[in-house]
Amino acid sequence: MLDKFVHIFDKDYEKNLTLLRTSFLAAGVRKKDYAQFQPWMEDPKYRYRKMLVVNTNMWHTFFTFNAVYRNQEAIVDCLDDFPNNVSELASYRDQILATISTKDWRYYLIKYPEEWRTIRSYTPGVYFWEDPIAKPLEMIMLNSTSHGVTNLEWNILNSSLRWSEHYEHYSIDDHYHAPVVLVNANSSLDGNQYGWRFSTYEGSYLLDELKALMNEDGSLKYNITSDNNVLVSEGIDYIDFAWELTKDIEAIYAKHH
Repeated sequence: MLDKFVHIFDKDYEKNLTLLRTSFLAAGVRKKDYAQFQPWMEDPKYRYRKMLVVNTNMWHTFFTFNAVYRNQEAIVDCLDDFPNNVSELASYRDQILATISTKDWRYYLIKYPEEWRTIRSYTPGVYFWEDPIAKPLEMIMLNSTSHGVTNLEWNILNSSLRWSEHYEHYSIDDHYHAPVVLVNANSSLDGNQYGWRFSTYEGSYLLDELKALMNEDGSLKYNITSDNNVLVSEGIDYIDFAWELTKDIEAIYAKHH
């Protein structure tokens, strides 16, 4: 195990931060999630908080056994599942990614690591869920250990979309896991367990025309609920889906302006 640790955390481990943390997330699919927590997080008021590595300074605390962090054995088990050389890590991670449900939060933290661009150097790596069992995709990345209206925090789906390859189409307020603003359509999307909740400052025409869009086979393109949630089916990547949805919203908006 020590030899593997030395090979994985070699002289380039700081440059390999994204590779390492996404690989540990992938290993958690086979083993047990390496996320750690402090004793106060076991209090019923805070029990849905977990900590993940978000900067190179955190590896030391995650691998050093102490009385402050819980679940430290899990990261060792994940390391044990790794290939022996860091050069094989990307292939190892990607093979596991291909097996992960698109309804699993780990899928998005692994596939879209640019989502982490919102993290500040002092962010403690604390993540929060209102209901991790029923709504695991509604995961909030905190800038501190607190969750609240005035705090800096990000919905991971929203942040993943904001910093996707089409980032120029989006903006986001950093407070209270705000929705993603579609800068070319005066509208917004808010990721949730079931899909993307659509909101607009335009008239009803935008939603009406979106609901009427058809596929080539004559079926409706989008399944939109009464509260304007555009549903995403199992097996569909939420970020890819949101980009297709964005293009349709922008096209409808442009037609009226």
